[in-house]
Amino acid sequence: MSVLNQLKYTDPSSGLACSLPDWAELMVSLGQALAEADPGERRFVIGVTLPTRGFAAALAVCAYVVRRNALDPMEPSDEDLHFDELRALPEGTAIKLLHDDGRLHDGRLVGIEIRDGRELLKVSTRNMIRYLPKQLALGVKVADENAAKKTELRSRRVDVPPLVAGLMEPRSAAAFVTNSRVDCLLTGTLTAATADLVAEEFVTDERPGEPGCLQALARVEGVAGASAGSRCTMVAAGASNDDLPGEDAGLVVFDGGRGYVRLAHEWPDAHHLVVLDASAPSAEPAAEVLNLSYFERIGECELARHDCPPSMELIGFEAVAA
Repeated sequence: MSVLNQLKYTDPSSGLACSLPDWAELMVSLGQALAEADPGERRFVIGVTLPTRGFAAALAVCAYVVRRNALDPMEPSDEDLHFDELRALPEGTAIKLLHDDGRLHDGRLVGIEIRDGRELLKVSTRNMIRYLPKQLALGVKVADENAAKKTELRSRRVDVPPLVAGLMEPRSAAAFVTNSRVDCLLTGTLTAATADLVAEEFVTDERPGEPGCLQALARVEGVAGASAGSRCTMVAAGASNDDLPGEDAGLVVFDGGRGYVRLAHEWPDAHHLVVLDASAPSAEPAAEVLNLSYFERIGECELARHDCPPSMELIGFEAVAA
């Protein structure tokens, strides 16, 4: 069961927390399913048409990012690499340590100590020396030296948004909001997409009295709330080639038809999720491009067999990767 099953929206008239409507649950299901499908093995293109676009793309991004976070933690090889990088740093290097209590501690590297044949990273945080094995050393990041020189060693609680705190246990939540990678790209009209992300209209079962916004889960770089860590990059539908991000992502969500028509070819190795507003002028040309791509498909897409509400249209297929 997905943690997003606990996500609710706040009814504007009554103020009560309500279950997501069918169309929203479908967007969450599609985001989760695409997160579980490796585009390197099978690449999917899915098109969804709705009466109105509000929150649809943002919900899919949230579902994808949260599921990728659960499925793709740092692997043992990453532990080794990270530990080797820390080992090579000079003694006294300023670091930040994410502890089990959810606090972010300022500290400094002291060195490496061997106990019972195991290498332990030795760090100093305030008046305490800690000895960390490889798996816990993943919580150590090099701090900004300039900032570290201006302050004494201290600890502080990581600011975890209520939606994240309601869906994840404390350490996972703190790691989620303080680490960055590019899992997803969101393409569309920046003002409309941002408005969906920052609207505080959602709650969780665990924290029904603490409304939050989808940006807490989507972690879109450049949008308020993701300064400590991001998981998604947003691209304007009218962006030039020079403005496109260089990072690869597993999924590109096209919030509207214009971005899909103009930019779909830029990410030939990623899953594509195209969200069309039936009332928008860009929907028809985008639907034509989708239909042409469908006839060039190399296989069917079981993800398109989700129950689709009568108000929506859904098409999906397996496409060739570059």
